[in-house]
Amino acid sequence: ARILREAHTETCRAIRAGEPMTPEAEWLLDNFHVVEEQLREIVDDLPERFYRELPKIESGEPRVYVLAIELLVHTDSSLDEDTIARCVHAFQESAPLSIGETWAFPIMLRLGLVENLRRLAAQMLLRRQHREQACRILDEWKTDSDFPIDAIGSERCNALILHLVEELQKRGVLSVSGLNALERQLA
Repeated sequence: ARILREAHTETCRAIRAGEPMTPEAEWLLDNFHVVEEQLREIVDDLPERFYRELPKIESGEPRVYVLAIELLVHTDSSLDEDTIARCVHAFQESAPLSIGETWAFPIMLRLGLVENLRRLAAQMLLRRQHREQACRILDEWKTDSDFPIDAIGSERCNALILHLVEELQKRGVLSVSGLNALERQLA
């Protein structure tokens, strides 16, 4: 919930600053009320006491949660009633679900979907940080000096380098000298 809310806040800030909107940021803005509703429902429908009583697997996770995640992974989060029914039926042939697990399964699906959104929001925030860092690096760079490779850091993050190249191309005049300088420094 924290990361999703942070991504929403950052997206709102970016819009107020007049920054271009990515499709995922636009989706988050358009659907954030639904995300918030799902977060509330998970908290309301899955009390901690009930969660603790669910049968767990060796890793400590409720097995019904693992079932829900497996279903989401194998369907690429594209669910329909028949697919869900077939999955639950197949699972129950080898390990029947308790009444509590059956009741919790829709909540676990919702939790898994929200977790997918959290992962995507975290990636969106990281891409935004790389883009901002690339802009800062280029704003400080003097075209007649070596490219400030130390500003990229020792890990030489590929995403940051990609954003540097994109920003150099956007800035036009600096493009050729900037790309050459970046290439020399990375070599």
